[in-house]
This record gives sequence, C-alpha cells and structure tokens, in this order.
Amino acid sequence: MKNITVFDIETAPDTERAKAAMPAFSAEDVKVGNLGAEKAAEKIAAAKASHETDWIDKAALRPECGTILAIGILGEKETILHVKESKSEASMLKTFWDVFSESRKDSAQWAGWNINQFDLPFLTLRSRMLGVTVPAGLRNGRYWSNSIFIDLMDEWLCGRNKNDVKCSLGYVAKALGVGEKNGEGSEFSVSYHRNPEKAIDYLRNDIKLTAGVGRILGF
Repeated sequence: MKNITVFDIETAPDTERAKAAMPAFSAEDVKVGNLGAEKAAEKIAAAKASHETDWIDKAALRPECGTILAIGILGEKETILHVKESKSEASMLKTFWDVFSESRKDSAQWAGWNINQFDLPFLTLRSRMLGVTVPAGLRNGRYWSNSIFIDLMDEWLCGRNKNDVKCSLGYVAKALGVGEKNGEGSEFSVSYHRNPEKAIDYLRNDIKLTAGVGRILGF
C-alpha cells in the first residue's frame, strides 16, 4: 500500500455504563398467552434476564457503553497502542490522533475494515466523551471523507448489501489467500486481561490481514 496506513481497534464493554444506558424492560411486551400465573412469571423473568444479557454482551459495540482497549496501526512502521501501556484510554486516543495528524502532513490515507460504521464512529465519540481533541475535516456532511479514509469492506462489497453476502475480514482474507484470523474479536477483552501478548498478537494479525486484502483490492 502506497502512503496508506491501515488501522483497527479492539473494544470492551463497560458494564456499569452499559447498565446505566440500558433501555427499560417491559413485561407487557412478553407474550404469555394462556399460560398460568407461575409459568407466565417464569417466562417474563427469563425474557428480562435475556434482555439484560444481550444488552451487556453487545456493549462493546456502542461507544456510550464500551471502551477502546487497543489500536493497531500499520503504515511505514507498525504501532500498537493499548491501555495498559498508555495508562488510560484518553491518553491512548490522544497518541492515536497525534500519529494520525502527523501522517496527514504527507496526505496519507487511512484504511480499515468496516471503519465507516464502527472504528471511526467509536474513535470519534469516545474521544469526545473523554475530552480528547479530534482533528477537524474528517467528515464531509453525513459521510467520512473519502480523500482521507478507505473502508475496504465497502470496496469489497462493490455496492452489494452486506447482509446478503459474506463480508467478515476473516472470510474475505481467507478467500483471497492472504491469511487467516488467529482468534475472535469478541474474545479480545477477556484475552487482553488474561494474556495481553496473545491479544496483541491477534490485533497485529488483523491489521496485516487488512493490509493484505487492501493490496488485492488495488490499494
């Protein structure tokens, strides 16, 4: 990739913030039909537990309920930022935007997988929530600037609906012969706290896969 920097983020749920933001559960939405009082109560209790579990499980996908644990950057050199080294999420984000701004002096573009829908909103909103300055000019109205960012998943889709085709990074990387995933993103948080080196190796592999896909796609 010529003058293109690849990046990827890994997130984790913040249970307390997730619980605070969780929509209220409505027992009236649970269909109990002709169940007796005891069975109806059991069904409502199960639905309530499922409601809470599903919300917490998906908290890592929401900036208001999650946190960024690590950011992988692959340009002329590889840089891995993570909270245990940076001491805080805010400090890590500040470093990330410093690296980003420095690269933009040479008009470098930044590429990633599904960054328009996930990485960029998460980075931007978490930064703002933590009082970290976000560089100006990242968006053109409703859209991320295509002179700065390349979403390789969008390039792979070529206008197709992502719900109708397989478009995960792992699937596409394997299909194009550039490598395979060495774990699951959903397990990153637990892995990072138990075995940081293994987790970072997963992130490092992801940005290499992304770069490999980018080369195949002509970037």
